[in-house]
Amino acid sequence: MGTDTNRINTLDSLRGLASLAVLWYHCTHFFFAPGTLLNALGEYGQYGVHAFFVISGFVLPYAMHRASYGPRQYHRFIAKRLVRLEPPYLCSIGLVFALAAISSIHGPKVTVDWVRLLLHFGYLNAYFDGHAWYNPVFWTLAAEFKFYLAIGLIYPAIASERRQVRWLGLTILAAFSHSPLGGWLVGDSIFLFMAGIAVFQYRAGLSSNAEFRTIFCLSLIPVWSCHGGTAAIVILLTSGAIAKVRFGGRILGFLGAISYSLYLVHWPLVLKVLQHQQWVPGSGIFHGVGLCIVATILSIFMAYALWWMVERPAQTWSSNIKYRP
Repeated sequence: MGTDTNRINTLDSLRGLASLAVLWYHCTHFFFAPGTLLNALGEYGQYGVHAFFVISGFVLPYAMHRASYGPRQYHRFIAKRLVRLEPPYLCSIGLVFALAAISSIHGPKVTVDWVRLLLHFGYLNAYFDGHAWYNPVFWTLAAEFKFYLAIGLIYPAIASERRQVRWLGLTILAAFSHSPLGGWLVGDSIFLFMAGIAVFQYRAGLSSNAEFRTIFCLSLIPVWSCHGGTAAIVILLTSGAIAKVRFGGRILGFLGAISYSLYLVHWPLVLKVLQHQQWVPGSGIFHGVGLCIVATILSIFMAYALWWMVERPAQTWSSNIKYRP
């Protein structure tokens, strides 16, 4: 019981750090001039997304393992994910339109592209030219949802007590990502999730230390090739923290709890701050730092409100959908 608690604290802390990293990335991208030190350092914040993918690769099969998930429960698994994630997601789309409506009071009126909007409900915007995301961070939600569709089907193999079956399941995932259909559905992001799956197999007692290291290294090679050395280091640190390290704290725990809501709302709020107080040459570093602080406080406040009013009830609704024996 104590181990589970510590593991959850670690995951919440990692989520909190990842959400702050992505927020920092977008703030520094807008509030500091290109070529400055803070702008360059902010580029590393984008790797918070990679950490999120590793965490999902661990958390989902781990939760399925504890709940004795079976392939006949696939429809319930997808329902649980949709009920858990869609309400905050849809509300964040509403936030984008609400902020646009406020801006339209003294500017162009808001027009709704209904096809573009409806495509958001299936995470399909990336596949239709001219229908971009209303919030560009949504592309990662599409990648996560593709992983949900895959893990619900392949889970019996990766969670098998037979090593050969586990390796077969991972091989299918890796091979599928490089097939024509897999590139459309999953792509090379699957190797980020696979690093988390390797940690799940180790923490669930399905694989030995040697097997864990082997699988992890095999997934790290394509990550390095497709996403670069920095991404590989982030994956190594994230996976190592989940597998071996226990840490937490109230602040990181709080940020971890609201991390999904923070991820959803921060982009339009950063743009809103930028709209009212744009960085201009000669304004100085302190001006940019001040804008980052304002955007961060505003984003955390709005994320907490979304978590309290929408995400937390959605978590309860999702937990009420049980897997039946």
